[in-house]
Amino acid sequence: MTTEKNLQQPRNKPSKAEAFILSRDPNRAMQEMMETIDAMRRVFIEENEALKEGKTKMFMSLQDKKIETAHRYQSGTEQLMKRRAELASLDPGLRRQLADMQAEFSELTAENLKALERTRKGVERLSNRIMSSARKAARQERVKYGASGQLEEHTGRVSIGINESA
Repeated sequence: MTTEKNLQQPRNKPSKAEAFILSRDPNRAMQEMMETIDAMRRVFIEENEALKEGKTKMFMSLQDKKIETAHRYQSGTEQLMKRRAELASLDPGLRRQLADMQAEFSELTAENLKALERTRKGVERLSNRIMSSARKAARQERVKYGASGQLEEHTGRVSIGINESA
């Protein structure tokens, strides 16, 4: 999803996510990555709450933050993959903590995807209902719109073209 903020960002200036460089110390790098996962988890929790409560404005306000955090997560993951050999010396406790965090994050991501799908279906049903009502009203009222967009009387058949992708 492209947002206004992302569109206005200059191309030559790296975003905060692109400038995200993990520490050279493998244990510290893993800690930084866990902080990034936690930030993404918090965004998903807020987004899920907004979806459950039908708070559209709150949901939309989270999108820039979600995009930025997702880019940061992706950047960190790519860095860790390149440094796989270094990570063999990680503290076992930290490794377990990361595995637990990843498992929780995966569950939260699945919950987020389900909430987004429910919302998509709800919006689709609403759209279909609006389109059906508009067609029904046009058939019953036998109206037509003039070139200026004003309603005109009409006694003959009405042909309406509706863009259903709206």
